[in-house]
Amino acid sequence: MFRRILFPTDFSESSFRAFDCVKSFRKAGTEEVIILHVLDEHEVDLVKTGIGWLNSEKMTEYDSAIESKMKENARQKAENMKNALAETGINARIVIVKGVVDKEILSCAQRERASVIVMGRHSSDNLKEIILGTTSERVLKQAKMPVLMINEGLTSGCDLE
Repeated sequence: MFRRILFPTDFSESSFRAFDCVKSFRKAGTEEVIILHVLDEHEVDLVKTGIGWLNSEKMTEYDSAIESKMKENARQKAENMKNALAETGINARIVIVKGVVDKEILSCAQRERASVIVMGRHSSDNLKEIILGTTSERVLKQAKMPVLMINEGLTSGCDLE
């Protein structure tokens, strides 16, 4: 049914709840999961702005170090997920990119020919998200394949039996 799943994660509580469901998809014929983490370019730039008082040579050096550290942290968390999937018999790959989150999710889904996108969904109290919509809402509206959103309120994993 869903042979290749794209699982975008921001490592939030709702993402971990969605991941519990993804692990159970082996029973539904899932062969591969692409674990995607997008470094939000706006957040990365905001962190870099915090060191803007440095001279430009030092700033360039720190910019690179900050982004590398963010990627390294994400990779470690994604590796833990990959190992958990391996225990269930599902192959996984990790993709880490920097960009606009919803656009990168949609681009990766197309490029990887995902059967489905499975992602966590959390409520918003952020004015920007209330006006523009959440990342999950934008993905749902624009995706060319099914999108399964797991609500943050889910209290137990998905049972596909």
